[in-house]
Amino acid sequence: MVEAGTGIAGVKKALSGKTPEAIFLTHEHFDHTYHLNEYMTAFPTAKVYCHPATVTELETGDFNNAIAPFTGYPVAVPKSFKNIHAMTDGQILNIGPFEISAIFSPGHSHGCVVYLINNQLFTGDVLFRTSVGRQDLIPNGPALMQQTLRMLQKIKFETCYNGHSEQSTYAQQQKNIADHLE
Repeated sequence: MVEAGTGIAGVKKALSGKTPEAIFLTHEHFDHTYHLNEYMTAFPTAKVYCHPATVTELETGDFNNAIAPFTGYPVAVPKSFKNIHAMTDGQILNIGPFEISAIFSPGHSHGCVVYLINNQLFTGDVLFRTSVGRQDLIPNGPALMQQTLRMLQKIKFETCYNGHSEQSTYAQQQKNIADHLE
């Protein structure tokens, strides 16, 4: 499962009684992590994987606390960190029939990770169908995003799934990336 930004009821319905072995977070922002406690309670054996910066944000809530007055979402610090694991760039996990590669992709946040799962790319807020994620939330965001786009341009995949808009194809993303490179 990728992300924890949607309420648990719809997720349980979609899973039809199955329990995920893992939850992958693409970055630390509240709209991708807000329901993590619900997920960890509903699926207590599932391991949560993310960038080390996301682990830090989950512990401190610094960024999400700063924007809480504007979003209306209080910070949801996990009740336990026992099953939360920081990944390394390039780390590969094999879970059931899935091979999951973690690709650190800073620019939108320091904790962005893109996951390549069986030829499907999960990008959170790094790539959208015809745009890229905001880069004004961290120091040096635009330069980091340019490096990330150059790196992602070299990755082969079938379909790209992002955090907020429609999925896209490899060809669509090659054009999207080229349009946003300086």
